[in-house]
Amino acid sequence: MLTEIVVYDEEPRRSDSVSVRSSGDWRDAMKAIAVERGEDRPGVVEIERPTPGSGEVLLRTLRVGIDGTDHEVVWGNHGGFPAGDDYQILGHEAVAVVEDANGTALQEGELVVPTVRRPAGARGSNGYFERGEPDMAPEGSYVERGIVGAHGYMAEYVTSRPEYLVSVPDSFARHGFHRGDARDSTRNDAVVRPHVDVDVIAPRSTEPRSIARRSRNAPRSRNASPIDDWTFEIDGGQLHRELVLHNKAVFGSVNSNASQYELARETLGAFPEWFVDDLITEVYSPEGVEEAFETGQERIKTVVEFESP
Repeated sequence: MLTEIVVYDEEPRRSDSVSVRSSGDWRDAMKAIAVERGEDRPGVVEIERPTPGSGEVLLRTLRVGIDGTDHEVVWGNHGGFPAGDDYQILGHEAVAVVEDANGTALQEGELVVPTVRRPAGARGSNGYFERGEPDMAPEGSYVERGIVGAHGYMAEYVTSRPEYLVSVPDSFARHGFHRGDARDSTRNDAVVRPHVDVDVIAPRSTEPRSIARRSRNAPRSRNASPIDDWTFEIDGGQLHRELVLHNKAVFGSVNSNASQYELARETLGAFPEWFVDDLITEVYSPEGVEEAFETGQERIKTVVEFESP
């Protein structure tokens, strides 16, 4: 199998400044978790603590969740390194505290969850982001923190512009990174909103299978982002009848909008606290990164904790 690693030739606009690793002796060094180019295991690196630019805030990271996408990035099956860098800071599910509001409308000490997508290119915006619809942006018009073209949140400190941050209650300090879902890092099962009919094509199996219908109030769906090339067989006649006679569609989607994070905040807040706490089955410090990225059917959500909430 040929694996293509996408490297962005155009540096993304510095709407979120990132630290660049160096051999320098910094007074304000910090730890981060990254994967090196050519490696398939993450490790702890020491980088310079970022300084927020104009219009940015400095965030102090509390917890970062690990999901299937992080494993795909590590394995080189998905995503791409930031332009000019030979490493990728991982992590796209985070909860953090505003350390330095830097003259913005946010308050120091405020708890926030950062979104993932940012506009690509020097212009710093495009119509999708201007309309508040980054989830509709085509590939190449965005970068994703910790996934493709931009460093992620597995670091003691990160910076971000306020428009890419969603305020959450202080009670979300332990589990705010969930964003309304809880995914297993190996199976990518998800808790989904009720009252939705979901027809599922499981991408992670190569065995022939028909379209599997989940009933209303289905407890699970599948992440349709395969970690490898995959093939499967379906009943074409059944697919045609389902699409035409039942007014259905096949589509792809990703929850990248701030409004979707806000809805997730309400969904997560409606769950009992014991439920969301029990979804977190392992918590590791940055030094435990190797164990944190192990997989197993007994794991639901693994977390890297930079600071105890």
